[in-house]
Amino acid sequence: MRDGVYQILHVEDDENRFINYSNMIRGVLTAENIQYHIEHASTLSEAGDFVFRHGDQLDLILLDISLDDSKEATGLSLVETVRKFPGYANIPIFVLSANVDRYKDVLEEMRRGQRIVGCSEPMGTVWTNQVLSILGRKEISVLHLSDIHEGKFFALEDLVIPERNIIQNLCNQLDKIHLVVISGDLTSMNREQEYEKAKQLLFRLSEYLRLPLSKFVFVPGNHDREWERFDSHLFSGYLHFLRDFYGREGLSSDRYRYPDLSLQDYDRPQNVFDELFSIAVCPEERTIIVGFNSVNPKDTKANREVSCGRDGDVKCGLTFGGEISSEQLSNVKFALDALYRERPETCKYTKIAAFHHNVFGPSHVQALKWRPTLINEGNLLRFLSECQFQFVLHGHLHYAENYYFRIGSKWKGINIISTGTFSSRDRALDANFCANKLTYYVDRDGVMADPKLHRFTIPQDSFEWKKEMKIINA
Repeated sequence: MRDGVYQILHVEDDENRFINYSNMIRGVLTAENIQYHIEHASTLSEAGDFVFRHGDQLDLILLDISLDDSKEATGLSLVETVRKFPGYANIPIFVLSANVDRYKDVLEEMRRGQRIVGCSEPMGTVWTNQVLSILGRKEISVLHLSDIHEGKFFALEDLVIPERNIIQNLCNQLDKIHLVVISGDLTSMNREQEYEKAKQLLFRLSEYLRLPLSKFVFVPGNHDREWERFDSHLFSGYLHFLRDFYGREGLSSDRYRYPDLSLQDYDRPQNVFDELFSIAVCPEERTIIVGFNSVNPKDTKANREVSCGRDGDVKCGLTFGGEISSEQLSNVKFALDALYRERPETCKYTKIAAFHHNVFGPSHVQALKWRPTLINEGNLLRFLSECQFQFVLHGHLHYAENYYFRIGSKWKGINIISTGTFSSRDRALDANFCANKLTYYVDRDGVMADPKLHRFTIPQDSFEWKKEMKIINA
């Protein structure tokens, strides 16, 4: 958008159709009090020249398929031309043509590959509403950290480079961040002083990012429970951390930020595992983040003597892997359905699931590190697919990986993303010091498009952050 006016390039070789479509666009944009300017190009060469000169100002390209000068290549060749221009890869291209049905397979492939944002025949008003929604889209950035492990194991403060410098250096590269997800293991031993150190680190991160604390989302990890007991108070340290953290800005507990658990009300510890979830509704970002509790109640203190290394030299306290119970999934479904009834617009929001434990086993890169998967990962993935989640963010592996998982053709796929540990690396099995930045676009309804994963790592021989970007599946 330039000076508050949306800039649209309409590539259409028929003057009458151009005028007709422009009038239809004018009607819907004027009704929404949206200012705009439409530039007309009747040939591929005109369109390419305009993009070359003014591409940094464009908010949308409307493209016909059958242009007189396109011959065998069709007007879709402009898509490849535009994507080759440095810096113009994110210009939304919407195909508006009577030949959409004829090229539907090609167009669907281009949409999946994020080369176009959609397509429609120019009939009725459906396409104008789609254009309106595309123009209202915004880019969202989510910072994903995990496994901070404050305490005796390997906290940031143990590094030679000061913690403050590491955080500041990372934040200088991140640009704008809208949401932060911490996927578990804030502490090493679930001690009060460790939570206090974690709070100070995260307060500093909030200041550098200029982000309010309400934009932070947490889930518990296996190190964030009381190992000495197995009753309704086993998460009391973690819950007190949440109350203190959000309380700094006067935020009270609620289902849409963190659960209001009065621990004495639970006569069975299993109830705590099933109820310890949260739903963060973010209207400005048109995003919902559901935080699940994947800590397995079967992992008691006795299991901490079990080795998680191939040679038996490292104790991690994990025998059974994590678990998100069927009861917890039912509770989350009930809460989401209530949310959709109360606020129907949230039904289309982008949905992110966050929990601590890994869905899949470690790759060959991490063969020396034993990490059992979630016990009921099949039920979980089916639930997430049915509820139309687009992303899963988790930690626990201490290694950054990503997968794309899809159940048949009935549901869309899910991007499953793990990040490395955000702490020092003085244990041989901790593979990488890492932070993930997930970016995607959401339109006026919250429909997601163009997801990208930006991974920041510090190599073993350097304390300079290195950035890698991956295109992931929409």
